[in-house]
This record gives sequence, structure tokens and C-alpha cells, in this order.
Amino acid sequence: MMKKFKKVIALMALGLTIVACGTNNSKKDEKVLLYNATAEGPTFDPQQVTDAFTSNVHNFITEGLTKTMPDGSVVPMQAKSWEVSKDGLTWTFHLRDDIKWSDGSDVVAADFEYGWKRGLDPMLASEYAFILFPIKNAEKYTKGEASLDEIGVKAVDDKTLVVNLENVTPYFDSLTSFITYMPAKKEFVEKMGQEYALDKDSILYNGPFVVDSWTHGDRIELVKNDKYYNKDKIVLDKVLVKYIKDEVAALNAFNNEELDFVRLSPEESMKYKDKAIKNNEARTTYIAFNVRENNMFKNENLRKAFALAFDKEKLVDVVFSGLKDDVYTFTPANSGFKGIEKDYAKEIGAVFEKYNEKKAKEYLDKALKDMNLKELPKVTLLIDDRYVYNRKIAESLQEDLRIVLGIDVAVDVVTFKERLVRSRNGNFDVLLTAWGADYQDPMTFLDLLASFNGNNSAGFDDKKYDEILSKATRSVNREDRINYLKEAEMYLADKMPIMPLYQEVSYYLINSKVNGIEFSSFSPTIRANESDKQK
Repeated sequence: MMKKFKKVIALMALGLTIVACGTNNSKKDEKVLLYNATAEGPTFDPQQVTDAFTSNVHNFITEGLTKTMPDGSVVPMQAKSWEVSKDGLTWTFHLRDDIKWSDGSDVVAADFEYGWKRGLDPMLASEYAFILFPIKNAEKYTKGEASLDEIGVKAVDDKTLVVNLENVTPYFDSLTSFITYMPAKKEFVEKMGQEYALDKDSILYNGPFVVDSWTHGDRIELVKNDKYYNKDKIVLDKVLVKYIKDEVAALNAFNNEELDFVRLSPEESMKYKDKAIKNNEARTTYIAFNVRENNMFKNENLRKAFALAFDKEKLVDVVFSGLKDDVYTFTPANSGFKGIEKDYAKEIGAVFEKYNEKKAKEYLDKALKDMNLKELPKVTLLIDDRYVYNRKIAESLQEDLRIVLGIDVAVDVVTFKERLVRSRNGNFDVLLTAWGADYQDPMTFLDLLASFNGNNSAGFDDKKYDEILSKATRSVNREDRINYLKEAEMYLADKMPIMPLYQEVSYYLINSKVNGIEFSSFSPTIRANESDKQK
């Protein structure tokens, strides 16, 4: 979200800024938000977006039926109201009368029906199709067990959308905030064909801004959408989005008044800790083991050997100066995930085992015996180049494995786009990755390892685990449901297709003239549509 305005917008890591400036095609009195999106994802198609960076950008240009606020409350957006049947299985959404696409045509209920069904289309192969599975027959449709018309979403008229669910899903109103649930205009999508959402003129917008120019991999310029129903509440004229991976370059841009908002590196977080804004994110960085057939990490003992050799407390202290939280659950704490009586993660406690050199060696011996090997073949850790500290994390893990297990692990550093592709294709041994909450429920983390989830990088395919999640989904009683979720978390900790490392805690510097920017523990993590800047 950065570009040139005022002087030269260089940008900063995952940051934003608003600035009144007079360069780069801007008028002197225009208010411009300068935003660093860090890295461009592989797609801009809302039904196919999987990365947080693109989701944050999309928050400027697309809008769903609802919006989930940082405190977890859900407010109406494209829908003016909705009601739920007594049995909790039927949700009826009533759309606003004044919502339009950027081409001037009305946004209608059929656009939501089409967008959601499109997200389920096996031909599209959306990795996020699973997030639509609460809808009746949605999952069956992806398996060829139900027809398109049998999917439980129907536009009964232009302003009424009726949704039938498979099971009671109390957080469904929050789900409709998520990017996969965005509307799509059928005629336009079909007209664009394979070019849909590849450039500024090949996508329609129903949010506060539209894309005015787009230089792939470098920057996007957004301008205020004059068709947006609530345009009078939007005080920004433009948003300049730029992609700057290097955190030092981003901070330099901020210090040069080329950015109004910047996410700090771990080193700079310590330096500016007293005046930086802290955001506890519902985001867990973890190691995923490739447990697919014909991969050595199909062996459970080998996974446990590696996992218990990782000294997470040391990693957090050395790499992050203690500013992150080492974790022993996959679902993060203090992020609004409620258990039976208190915070879910605190109720369940530390279920993933801690660093244990002795047990790690024992597991390695068992693994080698299982595989009839004297030593392991070459092991490679896949990371991406978005953040400088990714390399430092890799170095810490390399050192642990060398010292504890006597294993030299190679590190393969690739671009963010390539890492996403290789994660999807299972082209790795061990992967450094992260997952952030899509909505406020532990299921947003736990179903990531379900066999049906397109984002299941580990390739974990376990019938028992799927069944535990299914029981949680079918449970009407809230306490029973939470207990099933806890059982699923403990099962993950036992099988260890993943090893959680730390929970993300971010620190930001913001220009004192900027106000109205909101942080959230879940996607989108930065909300600035209604932000402003004093002149």
C-alpha cells in the first residue's frame, strides 16, 4: 500500500500510510494512503486468494455481506440485515438497496450465489473451497455427490439470499466476511474467462476503492469508488499499494516520510518498543512435515525426532529478542477463541511436547530402524524470502538438528509465490510456514489439517482426525463441540504432522497525523478504509 505521493513513496513492511501529496499524478490536496503489501500473491481472484497480503489489499476493493470487527462483533455491510431460523440451519440475508458494482450495475443476491458456487467449482479448484462447506451439500458438490442446484444457497429475488446449512454454524455471519464469500457477477466473469482478475480492467469492484493502475510485482494504485454506497464516509482519495519485502528499506521509507505506517522487524521492534503499537495476531508460525506417501516424513517417529529437537524458547529469545510467544498449541491464545469458560488455548494447555534432546534422539533411532536406514537421505527445509528473519529461523533450526540429532539440513530459499506453489504441490521435505485466523473459532486452525482442506500443506490425511472434526461440526451443544475441538488439537500433537513454533506479535510505527487504522487478530489484519490524515 505504498506508492509515490507527497515525495516518493518507498514503502515499508506490511504497512500503510495516508499522505496528502502533490506528486505522481496526485492533486495537492488529495489524501493518499501509502500501504506496503510486502509481496504480491499468485492470484487476485477473490475465490482463489489464499495469502494474507492479498486479502488485506482486497479489503479496500471488495465487500461481503458482513464485516467482522477486530473485537469479533459482526456488522452489516452489503447486507442490511439477516435472521436465523430457530433451528439455526437457515440464514436469510437482506441486501441493501443502494449497492453497485464499479461498472454501475446493481449488486444482487444472485451475485453472491454465483460467487459462492464458483468457489466450490471443482474446475476452479479453489484451495479455500472448504470454507464454504458449512453450506448444505457444498462439500458433496465438490465430490460429485450433489448437483449445483442442490447447494444450499439461493437468491430468491434481487435483494434476498437464503442459505441452508449442513449443521448449526454459530459463526456463519463471520464467515460471510471472508474473501471467498465475496460476490461475483456471472456475466462479467464469463466474459473475462481466463483473464478474470489478472489486471485492473478484468475484475469488478464493490468496495470503497477501485484499481486505477497496476504494475505487477511493484505497485497498485487505488482510487475512491464513486459508485460505493457509503462513499461519503470514505475520506481518502487514493491508496498507493507497493510491494517491498525488505524490512530495512521499508523502515527507511517511513523515516523519510515516504510511508506513514510500517511493520517493524524484530530488531527494530526492540529499538522502538516503547512507542510502537503492539498487535497480538491470531497467527501461528509452524513447521509442516511432508507426510505424503513416498516421503520420509510419512514416518511418525521421524517427525517427532525433528519436532522435539527444535528449541522454541531459544529461537524466540535469539531471533526475536523474546518479542514473540513460543507456543505449544496450534490454535493461538489471547485471540478471541473461546473455550468452555475461558480462552480456548489456555484451557487446553501445552499439548505439543517441548524441546527434549533425549527423546528426540530416541525417536530418530526408532525412525531409522522403521525405515531400515543407517542414516537419513538429504533433508531440505523450504522457506520464502519475504522476511529477513525467515533465514534466521532456518539457521536456528539447522543448528538444533545438527547439535541434537547430528543431521545437516539444507535450506532452500524461494520467492513467496514459488513457496505457495511448492507448498500446494507437496514439493518439499520440511516447510516453514504460518497460518492466520480467517474467523474467530478454533476450527479455522484445526480444519487446516483436514484431508479436504486445500491449504493442508503437510498432506495430512487421517480418517480419525477428520471424524473428530466432523463430530465437532455436527455438535449442537457448545460444550461438546469445544471438547471435540480440544480432542482434535491433542490428536495433532500426538501425530505431529506439524510443529507450532511461535505466535505472531507485531509492532508498528504510525505517522502521528494518521488516525483510524485498525488492527485485527484475524484477516484482514489491517483495516484502513475509513482512516484519515491531518494536514
